[in-house]
Amino acid sequence: MLASGRRGARARQSRYFLLAALLLAPVNVRGQSVNGALDVLFPTGARATSMGTAVAAEQGGEALWWNPAGIARLTKPEFALDHFATFVVESGDAASFILPAGPVGVFAISGRLLNYGTTTNKDVNNVELGTSSVRSVVFGGTFAAAFGDRVSAGVTFRLYRLTAPCSGVCYNVVVADARSALVDAGIQFQPSLASPFSFGAVLSNVGPDLQVHDQPQADALPARLHLGMSYRPTSSQWDPALRVRTSIEFVATPSLSRGEVHLGGEVGYVSGQATLYLRGGYIYEQSGGPESSVGPSLGFGIASGRVQLDFAQVFDSFSTGLGKPPRYVSIRIGL
Repeated sequence: MLASGRRGARARQSRYFLLAALLLAPVNVRGQSVNGALDVLFPTGARATSMGTAVAAEQGGEALWWNPAGIARLTKPEFALDHFATFVVESGDAASFILPAGPVGVFAISGRLLNYGTTTNKDVNNVELGTSSVRSVVFGGTFAAAFGDRVSAGVTFRLYRLTAPCSGVCYNVVVADARSALVDAGIQFQPSLASPFSFGAVLSNVGPDLQVHDQPQADALPARLHLGMSYRPTSSQWDPALRVRTSIEFVATPSLSRGEVHLGGEVGYVSGQATLYLRGGYIYEQSGGPESSVGPSLGFGIASGRVQLDFAQVFDSFSTGLGKPPRYVSIRIGL
C-alpha cells in the first residue's frame, strides 16, 4: 500500500513537471530572420522522412525526434539506430533508448552526430599543413506521459554544440565552438479510442540564442510550430491484413513569416509474422512568396516481432541535382 502510494505521488509529480515545461516553453521564442543551429531541422528517422515528416500526430519510438508526446503510450523498452547521408552532411548518426516506467510515464535518452567532412589545410604554395573538420552534436533527454485515454504530452531537453576542430598548422582556418540548449514540447489528442483521427501539436527548438565562443554575436534558434493530423481509414471490404494511414502537418515559424505543408501516407500489409510497409510523402514550402515544392520522398520497411527496419530517400532538387539524394536507414529493436 505504501509503495503504491509513493509510485502514485511520483507519477503526479512527473506530470506536474511535464505540464510546467509545456507552459514555460514559449517564453524564449523570438521571431528573427537569421537563425543559428539550422542543422537541428535535418530529419532523423527513415519512417518519418519517407512520410514527408508529417508525423506530429504519430505514435511510436521514432516520435522521440518529432513529437515527444508520441512515446507516452509505449509499454516496452526500445533501442534504435538511425543513419543518413546528404550532399551537405557526409554522415549523420543517431541513437536512442526508450524506457517506459509504468504509471510514472516514459523516459528516453538520445544523441545525434552530424559529420560535415574533413578538409586538408594548405598554404599559399599548396603544401599540406593539417586538417580541419566540422561537426555538430546533440544530446537529449525526454519525458512523456499519458493523461487518460485520449491525451498525451511530452517534453525533450537537448544540448547542442557545433565545433570546427583543426589539427596541425591551422593556416587561414576559422575554429568555431557554438553551443545552446533547446526544448521541444508536444501534445497529442485522440477524440475517442475508436476514432480514426488523431491530432498533434509541437513547439520545437526553443531556447537561448546560439552563442559562438569568443564572439559577441548570437543567432536565434530555428523555433518551429507544428500542427498535424493523422487519419487511419478502414473498410469492411478491405483485406483484413491491410493497414492504411495518411497524415498532414503544417509547420511555421513563431512569427508566421514562413510556412510549410507536409503530406504523408503509409500502406502496410501483414504477411505471416512480418509486416511490409510502403510509404510516400511530399513537402511544400512557402517563404512569403509563391509556393514552391521542396520535393517528394519514398520509403519502405519491414517489421517482424520486435524488430523493424526502414529505408527512405528524399528527392529534393538541390541534392538530387548534385547527384547525391538524401538516403536514410533506421533499425528499431524492442527489448
